[in-house]
Amino acid sequence: MHGDFENNYDVNNNNNQVNHTIRISIPTLKKLKISLLFADECDEYCSDYKFIIQTPNLEYLTSDDYALAHFVIDEIPSLREAKVRNDCTIHIQNDEVTHEKAHRVMEMLIGIRNAKALTLSVGTTAALSYAFQDDLPTFPFLKRLEVLEIDHAHGWKFWSHFLPNSPILECLVLERKRMEILIEQLKDYNEEIKVEALPRWNQPQSVPCCLLQHLKEITMRSLWGLEDEVQLVKYLLENGHFLEKLCINFDDTAFAVDKDRIINFARGSDKCIIKFV
Repeated sequence: MHGDFENNYDVNNNNNQVNHTIRISIPTLKKLKISLLFADECDEYCSDYKFIIQTPNLEYLTSDDYALAHFVIDEIPSLREAKVRNDCTIHIQNDEVTHEKAHRVMEMLIGIRNAKALTLSVGTTAALSYAFQDDLPTFPFLKRLEVLEIDHAHGWKFWSHFLPNSPILECLVLERKRMEILIEQLKDYNEEIKVEALPRWNQPQSVPCCLLQHLKEITMRSLWGLEDEVQLVKYLLENGHFLEKLCINFDDTAFAVDKDRIINFARGSDKCIIKFV
């Protein structure tokens, strides 16, 4: 079976006991997209959805899940690319999501661990950090990782756990959530960003294998100009022995950064080129 297989659910009823199990068992399926889109008042209903995915020959998987539904995925050896989006960051930061529901994202990653390319968007890393129990799977075939719209709290301190668990990673894309967007979102909760209280990125205890032997290209977008980010750049440059290109983009509202300081950092690879874009 070829072509996209897409399920869209508009849950909007008064039944407080909604509990649906949806089984997708198609051995020949190559592409699958699941979208759970709903109104804010339907959060609790949608989160009771359970998807059982049995597609051993699947190559492309996209999940747009705004409700932390439960995914049970049988191993997919042929998976080329997976995209996971969970827009739940604000709810997690305000303790409106249980650890059990946040851990569903980790369970989904276990099912897609054979992906060669992985994109995690919006609140995905926030959910992973919130429910982390030292159980992140190893991604033995992952060559490209994109972590997009990383939040300022849970997500930023968690993303680096992927480095030691992705031994042959060649391309890494990190994108922080734009500062002005975050400020607008926090206004709804009467909160503001306190730079001095922001979590730092979590440096691995030992240099990951991918940095020493495989990582060739790193792109960092929408950085805020924080010293913590500069130290991350320094770490990646020093330990990226096969690094060929590092592209850095600062947010329009970022703090001033001495770019010459970055250019003069020691580099583990004499082939590495730094570009500010």
